[in-house]
Amino acid sequence: MVNTLILATLNNDKVSELKQIIKASNYDIDVYGLKDFNITESVIEDGNSLEANSYKKALGYKNILLKKGIKDFYILADDSGLFVDALGGQPGVYSNRYAGDECDSQKNREKLLKEMKGVVNRTACFKCVITLLTESEVYTFYGETSGYILHECIGFNGFGYDSVFYSDELNQSFGLSTAKEKNSVSHRYKATISMIKKLKELKKEEEALYEINHIFKNKKFKLDFRLIGGMSNYTYVISDSENNMYTLRLPGENSELFVNRYNENLNSNLFNKLNVGNDVLYVNNKTGVKVSKYVNGVVLSNIVTSNGEIPYKKVSELLHKIHDSNLKSDNDYAAFNRLEIYQSYLKNFKFPKRYFDIKNEFLKYKEYLESIKQVLCHNDSQPSNFIMTGENIIIVDYEFVGNNDPIYDIACFSNMKMENGLTLLKYYFKDFNNEYLLRFYLWRLYQDLQWYNVAMYKELNGLSKSLKIDFMKVANNYLSEAEAMLAKVNSLKPDEIIKK
Repeated sequence: MVNTLILATLNNDKVSELKQIIKASNYDIDVYGLKDFNITESVIEDGNSLEANSYKKALGYKNILLKKGIKDFYILADDSGLFVDALGGQPGVYSNRYAGDECDSQKNREKLLKEMKGVVNRTACFKCVITLLTESEVYTFYGETSGYILHECIGFNGFGYDSVFYSDELNQSFGLSTAKEKNSVSHRYKATISMIKKLKELKKEEEALYEINHIFKNKKFKLDFRLIGGMSNYTYVISDSENNMYTLRLPGENSELFVNRYNENLNSNLFNKLNVGNDVLYVNNKTGVKVSKYVNGVVLSNIVTSNGEIPYKKVSELLHKIHDSNLKSDNDYAAFNRLEIYQSYLKNFKFPKRYFDIKNEFLKYKEYLESIKQVLCHNDSQPSNFIMTGENIIIVDYEFVGNNDPIYDIACFSNMKMENGLTLLKYYFKDFNNEYLLRFYLWRLYQDLQWYNVAMYKELNGLSKSLKIDFMKVANNYLSEAEAMLAKVNSLKPDEIIKK
């Protein structure tokens, strides 16, 4: 596995800064600069953009290192610039040579202050572009921090334009900021954090491939491409030396809090027996790495999004096959206990009053819902987990399988559009009545509360930023839908239905 990261620069300040950022992020990799390999030649930065310069440096120095016999490394190069609004974005890509090719940082600052003399609008931003080269891939990362240009140099810390740049985030000059302070908000920090996230992902992929190549010793796997979809997990298509294709699932961060991998492994075997999905070949109970046979088809969530024709009859038949199988899981879904567990993860979080108002109303039906006969259920049967393969349909991902009310699965199917679940409910029950509808609305309400907790956990743990999903908005949408479901429950006169 690759454990060497080389920064393509002869500037030791940049190397030191990168080491500090990586150390603070708790990512374990050895970091070197070019001088550590006795490289002194320069790659000319003559590109007309930060992207062009960072890529040119990364590729140029990668080739130099390979010629010197250096192997098994990732290399990154960054190009940064100060973009001043009043100067039309200058010095920008020419920041390092603003005062001339042979200039130094002091000359650059002097020219900038001269150009800005008497200028009222002094807003500016630092931008950074990082290019990371692996053995065969190119990745690009961006970072930006805003502020304004001071009228004189203030402070002696940092380098380059730091002493003339006032940071909006720190409320002081970068020149007065400690390395730790600057590294918490700088453009290079932000681009580097994005890069570290990718490095962690690459490391996880390497570890997973090493793991399955070790388990399946008669096969040799390679990673082909990543499947799009999923808010947390990473799912890839991999193939062996005979071109057989599989899916490789790498669990997302902290997913072990919500999924019992031991149960998932056992329940995968149950679904293999039913022949209703893609065969699961391997689940690591500790890491959650999973390998399944790859199935090429159309995911039902794509049909829902495009307003296509959903095969409700086939979905209903598949769910009946699971629910009517007489197979039992070793674990119950235990919805009410699960909700309390999820809620406990939001430590020091002040829940809105309406959350508990809705929850307390829902809990009035606890005894009723627990009296329903439980059967084997998928418990995450949303459209994204159904795949059309020609004339057939299968269901995948068994993380939440357990014994439950079968209507829970139908309620899951409505997570994108309510009418999807309601239509499926009528296909599923030939003797459709209001009791089935009541249970449907109650379980949909429960799911909204449950996924509100999950979304808020992700928001509070910084996943909105890293996954680029607004989990606060997602959480609030779930809570609003829970209120709507409670209104539908009450409209059915539930007490009369339950008495019958």
